[in-house]
Amino acid sequence: MSTGGGVWRDRLAHLRTHEPARMRAIGTVVLIAGVLAAVTVYLVALRGLEPAPFDPLEGHSRSADRQVQALMGNWVNLTAGWSEALTSPLGEAVGVGAFSALVAGYFFRVASIVDAEQADSTADSSDARSRPA
Repeated sequence: MSTGGGVWRDRLAHLRTHEPARMRAIGTVVLIAGVLAAVTVYLVALRGLEPAPFDPLEGHSRSADRQVQALMGNWVNLTAGWSEALTSPLGEAVGVGAFSALVAGYFFRVASIVDAEQADSTADSSDARSRPA
């Protein structure tokens, strides 16, 4: 009556042998979806941009930047520049693409670790067979 244990063992063995390929496939799908999402974010954000209106206080911005730099140093202007770059359409698209590459890299790394473990276990079992008893 307890033949179910053998079935589950077979299923687990099957999953272990095909797990790296499945992880690589998932990583590839995540990477492709991320690139497509990044392109879509860029195009949608680019379409939503309107020409900037004339700003009569543009000189005030430069003088305010100088005053902030004098009070707090150059780091404030640098981080403000990073903030503007990350909120631009290109910055948002790069962020989406980088996040998808990070998640896809996780799947590729797990697949390589499982492959290495399988290679080690195969080498260990072949060493055990070749040793005389």
